[in-house]
Amino acid sequence: MPGVTMKLPSEVRDRIKAIADRSDKTMREVVEAALECYERSLGEASYLEGWSRFQAEDPEGFAEYMKDSEALELGLSDAVPE
Repeated sequence: MPGVTMKLPSEVRDRIKAIADRSDKTMREVVEAALECYERSLGEASYLEGWSRFQAEDPEGFAEYMKDSEALELGLSDAVPE
């Protein structure tokens, strides 16, 4: 598989290698997993930023949404058999 070469500080390369050695993974697998984790983190941050913006820009709408959500949760919990 064709690849590219990246210049990294030796400390970063050593950290990747140490994690790979401890986890019985290749350095490539460690980097891929780190990228997936970082991408997920960015998505979560964007999601939370949207909630904050919703709350700041439309406090009444946000309060109504939360009230409706709480009512829905209560209704759902009533449907769960004991």
